[in-house]
This record gives sequence, structure tokens and C-alpha cells, in this order.
Amino acid sequence: MAEDLTQTALAKLYAVWRRVRQLESPDGYARRVLYRTFIDKTRRRRRGAA
Repeated sequence: MAEDLTQTALAKLYAVWRRVRQLESPDGYARRVLYRTFIDKTRRRRRGAA
């Protein structure tokens, strides 16, 4: 799961990297994307089990 999560987050970052690299804290943005991707996957997994 961690590898899939990381790969998905990196793909999302790659798509918007031109804007992200101009931010004051691109590493903070990357952490936020990783966290939100985790939350999304967790919610989807719960919905599928219900």
C-alpha cells in the first residue's frame, strides 16, 4: 500500500510540478498531497467494505 500511495502522490505532483516548484514550501505541498491521497484511498476502501 505504501508504494502505491507514494506512486499516486508522485504522479499528482508531476502533473502540477511547474506551479509547485514556485511555492515557498514545495516539500510541504508534497506532504499534503501524500496525506490527502492516503485519506482518499482509506475512504474508498471503507466504502467498498460496507
